[in-house]
Amino acid sequence: MAYAHLLDAYEQTAKMLSSSRKKEKTIPVQDLAERAEALLFKLEDLSENTPSLRPHTNLYNAVILTHLERQSLAGVESAALVLQHLQAKYRRRLHEYQKNARITRIAERPNTTSFLSVMSGYLKHSESAKNISLMENLWTTMTDLQLAKSQAPPVLSKKMAPVQANCIAMNTLLRMYAKYCHEFPSFLDQADHLVLERISPEPDEYSFTILFQAYANIVVNSRNTKDHSIGSKRRDVLKRSKNLLKVVSEHIKRPGIRLYNSALNTLSQCCCEEAALIAEQILNQKMSTIQRDRYSYAAVISAWTNLNTKEGVARAEEILLSADAKGVVDAFCFNTVLRGYAKFGAMDQMESLAEKMEARGIKPTAFTHQTFAISSTSNNSTPPHNYEHDENVSKQYYVYDKLQQLLNQYEATKSLNDKPAPRMFTHAISKLFHVKGSEDKMLSVLEEKLKLAECDNNQEDYLPNRFEVDSVLKRLAAIGKIDETMSIISCLQDKGVQISTKAYNAILAACAKAAKESKVEGVEAAEKAMTLLNQMEHANAKAYADCIAAWVHCGQNSSYHLKDLSYDKEAESVLNLMTTKRLEESITFEKNDLARAYHMALKACLMKCIHNEAEDNDLSVQRGARIFAEMIRQDLTSPSSYAYILHLSKHIKPKSKQKIVCIKLIEQCQASGQFSSSVLETLRSIFPETQLTKLLQMPSKNIISFQDLPPRWSSNVRSH
Repeated sequence: MAYAHLLDAYEQTAKMLSSSRKKEKTIPVQDLAERAEALLFKLEDLSENTPSLRPHTNLYNAVILTHLERQSLAGVESAALVLQHLQAKYRRRLHEYQKNARITRIAERPNTTSFLSVMSGYLKHSESAKNISLMENLWTTMTDLQLAKSQAPPVLSKKMAPVQANCIAMNTLLRMYAKYCHEFPSFLDQADHLVLERISPEPDEYSFTILFQAYANIVVNSRNTKDHSIGSKRRDVLKRSKNLLKVVSEHIKRPGIRLYNSALNTLSQCCCEEAALIAEQILNQKMSTIQRDRYSYAAVISAWTNLNTKEGVARAEEILLSADAKGVVDAFCFNTVLRGYAKFGAMDQMESLAEKMEARGIKPTAFTHQTFAISSTSNNSTPPHNYEHDENVSKQYYVYDKLQQLLNQYEATKSLNDKPAPRMFTHAISKLFHVKGSEDKMLSVLEEKLKLAECDNNQEDYLPNRFEVDSVLKRLAAIGKIDETMSIISCLQDKGVQISTKAYNAILAACAKAAKESKVEGVEAAEKAMTLLNQMEHANAKAYADCIAAWVHCGQNSSYHLKDLSYDKEAESVLNLMTTKRLEESITFEKNDLARAYHMALKACLMKCIHNEAEDNDLSVQRGARIFAEMIRQDLTSPSSYAYILHLSKHIKPKSKQKIVCIKLIEQCQASGQFSSSVLETLRSIFPETQLTKLLQMPSKNIISFQDLPPRWSSNVRSH
């Protein structure tokens, strides 16, 4: 009993920890699951000598559920292994019982919960369709166990596993088919077979609902991926939907709104008049005895607007304004029809519908205003008559101007009805992003949204989202306003807003550009780049490369070259930081960006030697050699990097050692197929022509040209 209580405690603790929002948990759920499993196996060992300690089904289920609380695919797989172990124990004990009548009970029996828990885990955490075969095996085992129990003699039947392949388990498998049917169309046929041709268990209403959702997923995914066969898929889905509706009418006496809404949504994706007519018939006739909701009307309205005809949009408006729809339809339904009219530039119909929308007490949303803006900008229409618009202002500013109007109105009334929706800020920034010189307006939109968030105690809805932050920071970085971007980052981070890697990359690139063009004094640009790099939570290779580039340009630019600045040392430090991060966090970087980072660091060593021609450059040469050796190890070399390292070898002392190093580098360059014209020119700057001819083992000639070299030496240059 004590063991049972302990296993139950493990399960309950795991549930509590997995539901906790704290990132760092005192005891990892995985540790609890492993302890529970170890305790179970200990009980099994003890039961060999003490049968009363034999663990029963509930204890196995407790361990399975504890593994599932890990909330990961690894946890599900561990739970599945425990279930497999339980099945093996059950088969062995059942075999012993059939041979030995003295066995009075079989404690280790899987039940429906055992299987259903693991199937639900696969559904929730599966990362690919390969897990479907595992769920199918579980389903087949359940049906086999149920069949074996039903066919066994009564005495034996009482001892067998109480497993029922019920509708809940079938629906779980159906949902898995629906999840991946857009990747593997054969899953749709298997789902159809499971529902339409299976006698036991009898499909319930939810089974048909899942199947309709699977049909819709096929079309939606085809549209999102721009599949050229979408037309044939829509026709197939319509055919399947008509057949399924017929089956529903025969098997389900009183279908609920959830089933009907799924059917309506699927029909709306078919984009044909037949589907729209069937959807409208369901809404007006079959759903007349139940309370229809906004989703019902939204689906039927979409079925008509998706025809992309003026007649279809007009019919959608009739349904929208019908007496039955009053008090049910919402802003989404109106916006769907408005969007339909916008495609045809029907501004008069849009204005009329907007007036009816307001007359019904439905507040326009950000999408409503965006729809008008799209219509006015794409069809050379004028804004609504009740909106004062400066003729000299581009139509791209329509959403921004409308937002300012609503903000002023909200400031005056403080009424929630006048408060602009969060999405409207996103739309305004999206429009302004494509307008040259609109950076100040974009920044003001971001600040206004932050102000509303502060008034609502940093309400998440009004905190700037990733798109808004990225757009503003990228535009400011593009025009070189680095200080402004760093100030915005500091402000946003204080509010708990995460800054994306893309945004940081844009600012770091701006720092490198500022250093290259001498827009800032001294090493200020490089120091700012380092500050930004250290702030990044997920720095990529591009970020490190741009930071190194900033140091290189600071040292290279003669207008503010500082003799004592060890920018090559700083570049190597950034490389070392990148290497440490890669090892600690197992990060995979883009090879091109990684190569650029090493390339820029090598260039820094070369430029340092050139600037300090009269001084001892041993440290810079050694630093360059370390960097180039790492490039070879990681296969990051290029013709330019060989040119740099050869040029760097000119600064090796003594001269005798310089020649030995050059010969070795030449051999490596030839073997790599990266011997380019730039490499040849670099060698020519180091050695006299006669000596170069001997080094390359070429026939005596006044001047060696690139065309004289063996093609294998430059086999990777042309493809580079």
